[in-house]
Amino acid sequence: MWKPLFICGCPRSGTSALRNVFNADPRFALGMERYYSRGSTTFSLKREHFSKSRFYDLQEGDTFWASLDNCSSNKSYFDDSIYRGDKIPLLYKHLQSLFIEMPDSTVLFIVRDIYEVAASYNVRAKDENDSLWARNQDFKVAVDDWNESLVHFYQSFQERKEKVIPIFFDDFFSNEAALDVIFRKLGLNNEYIDFVPFVSKYIDIKTKKKDTILSYEEKNYISENANLKLLAWLKEKFK
Repeated sequence: MWKPLFICGCPRSGTSALRNVFNADPRFALGMERYYSRGSTTFSLKREHFSKSRFYDLQEGDTFWASLDNCSSNKSYFDDSIYRGDKIPLLYKHLQSLFIEMPDSTVLFIVRDIYEVAASYNVRAKDENDSLWARNQDFKVAVDDWNESLVHFYQSFQERKEKVIPIFFDDFFSNEAALDVIFRKLGLNNEYIDFVPFVSKYIDIKTKKKDTILSYEEKNYISENANLKLLAWLKEKFK
């Protein structure tokens, strides 16, 4: 019997990159916000949504995607998958409901540096061609979303320690051994994924000049309003 696995965290925190890592292993079948509309603003996910027939049947009310090409996983190995699920950033708002509906779920909760998240929010907010992002969804909204995600993470971990696995973006993608640690927590060995290219890509991105540099005023706003103390506590807790 397959097990439910979900990826969540503040938007622009690397949820897509994390999903791509795990989907490189045929034992994982994770959507790319396949059920965004059922796990973001409201919660209506059920185990049957991850049957093969339903997962590959795009229906109204499932997601913002117009085609399964954008949000599904490789159909050829779906039947043999050990873990099935979805990456839905805002699912962190509904973890209590998720565990009631699917108590055997595991959640990978990714956390990224708030300054990088805020810069990414700004990039998308300024992109007039980005129809999926509101123009006012800037660095200030990033701080609110990031703070909220940390609070939900803290609360969820307190209630479901064994079911909520924290992943700190920089620590994970800069360490070739980090993936093996997560696999062990999932009860598996890493038999399929060469993590080195993912780490190399991360290092390459980090060394390149950012598309957007936060202004002094923006950085000051973040330092005064982001819950950096809670982040420090969480990182110390999960050393």
